[in-house]
Amino acid sequence: MACVYRSIAAAAAAVFLVAAAPLPPPSQDNSPPREMKYPIFGKWEITKYVLAPWIEPGEDTKDIAADGEHHLRLSITFAPDKVISKDNTLGCTGANYEPTDFPPDYLFQGGLPEGEQAKIAASYGLPAGNVPGFDLDCSTGLFSYHFANADTLLFALSDVIYWLERKK
Repeated sequence: MACVYRSIAAAAAAVFLVAAAPLPPPSQDNSPPREMKYPIFGKWEITKYVLAPWIEPGEDTKDIAADGEHHLRLSITFAPDKVISKDNTLGCTGANYEPTDFPPDYLFQGGLPEGEQAKIAASYGLPAGNVPGFDLDCSTGLFSYHFANADTLLFALSDVIYWLERKK
């Protein structure tokens, strides 16, 4: 009988040790998921901008246009765990990339005017149908980027739509 108690005590101790062992830390791998249509890591540059089509008619756009002009030629580097930029909003840490494949009415977080989404998207050089891209969630916010092609990304910030070109 003493042998049974020792076996039970040993088994209980083993269960306690396994249960008390610390869990491994959650994965910190923030690299783009394998489903991403185009590679994104590396240096990009803002080469063009337009005022967003959702701006209300009659709204004063002088400051908005100044923001667009200010961001021209700004470099942005996408890295696995951060985005590097001289702009405090676009540069961030804790980057988490999630691939997207949105129809025109979901582009720019659904901001394109109703009924004209496909026409506007085409005028920006975005492909017809679903547009590949990615959402970036990081320390400064959530951003949606849309691919016109493998070397051109579009995104919106503060009522301005920007074009990013991959630097080679």
